[in-house]
Parts: sequence; C-alpha cells; structure tokens
Amino acid sequence: MNNQSFPFLSVIMAIKNEELRVEGALQNLLAQNYPNLQIVIVDGDSKDNTIDIVRRYIRHSDVLLSQPDTPSMAKNIGIEYANGDLIFFHNCGDILYDGYLLGAVTYLNMSDRDFLYADIDLYQGGRRLSRCITPEFPENRVLYSMPFNNQTILFKKKMFERCRYDEDYYVANDHNFMIRAIKLYGFRGIKYDVSAMRYEVGGLSQRLEGTAHFEILKSSLLIGEKRTRAIIHYLSMMFRYCLRKVKNTIKYPIHT
Repeated sequence: MNNQSFPFLSVIMAIKNEELRVEGALQNLLAQNYPNLQIVIVDGDSKDNTIDIVRRYIRHSDVLLSQPDTPSMAKNIGIEYANGDLIFFHNCGDILYDGYLLGAVTYLNMSDRDFLYADIDLYQGGRRLSRCITPEFPENRVLYSMPFNNQTILFKKKMFERCRYDEDYYVANDHNFMIRAIKLYGFRGIKYDVSAMRYEVGGLSQRLEGTAHFEILKSSLLIGEKRTRAIIHYLSMMFRYCLRKVKNTIKYPIHT
C-alpha cells in the first residue's frame, strides 16, 4: 500500500543524557512499522554518547536538534519542526506495544475528535504491577488532576495551532496543556480501549511529585472556577504524598 495513504505522523522525542535507553526507544518506535513517519529528536545538550547513538538511526525525513532546554521547551521546539498531520510524544523507557501507532491513527481518524488516549501497563523493575485505566469522562476531572495517561496521547496538529506548552511548568506541563486545550479551546478526546505500552514507574513526575501537585494546583486556580475544591484536592494529595514519604523513611531509614 502507498505510504501516502497513511496520515503523516510526527513523533517527538525530548531526550537528555539517555545513552543507555535511547537506542532501545528508537528501535521500539521503528518496530511499529508505521509507514509515513517523521521522528523529531530534541536533545537537551547531552554530555554523553546520546547524540552519536541517535545519528545512527536518523533518516532523511527526520530531524535532530541539540540545545539546552526544559521538558516543555523541548516539546514546543519539536512541534515547530513537526511536519505531520498528527503528533505523538515518545519517551525513552516507554515500550510501545506492537501496532499501537497504526491502530491509534486509524481509530482517531475515524472519529471527529481532536486527540486520542489509551491505558498503560505499569511495571517496576521488570515486574508488572497493574493496568492504569483512564477513568470514565476524564475531561470532567482535568481541572483537579491529570486523568489521561499522557504517554499514550495522539494529537491532531491543529491543537497546537491554538495552544502550546507553557514553559513555566517543569513537571506538570502535560496537565497544564490539557486543561487549557479542553477548558479554554474546547478540544475533545476519544479513548482507544487498549493498553498502549509498558510503562516503567519512577519517571520525572514521580521523582518530583510534590512539584507536580503544586503545578497542577496552579493550573486549576488559573483556569478553574471551583477554587475551594482545587485547594482541597491539592491538600489531600499532598497529605498522601507526605504520608508515603514518612512510611518510606520508616521502612528504609537513612543511616549516617
């Protein structure tokens, strides 16, 4: 089948010092065998061998950039160089299941929606923990939390003509983008009822969970109307976060 019969898909990878994982991530992406694909690599000025590894996989339609940046800056830079009608963000360490991109593109294009999301399987140290299932009516919850598995979201590029990532947000930039896209611009999503990938817990949002909760609160207060509810939700999440930290300290005391 002619590649041009498939929508042009740009996959953006924001990376930095990922020499141990970037090759596996690129191999996993290319193994999707999506026939009309552009890969946009935005490297945050890596100091290891990341760039040398990436160059072995770059094709004529792909883009490789390297400069100091933050996660939200890297996404915006990638969007500028993305030529696709659809955009997907792929992280090192996320292992896409076979056929996800082709299935997701087909499903989204059959709908009148602006973005697509799916479930993920959570892993830790190679052991499967559970499936993270997107709740029913996630758009109604976006004011107070990130109800989507952001690693699975496939966007129509038109969304980024109206809305970009706020570079003041370091951890919860995906939530801030989705809350503005849905509540301010009226973009709508559709669930693709599959598990998209194997996701290893312990990423940036988990390592900086306190910062993530604060940034989510900031977005809720700036955009939401029910400010009391947003503050209560934030205090509840921070209480749970602090409780987990105390439990971990008791379980794994720091010896000096």
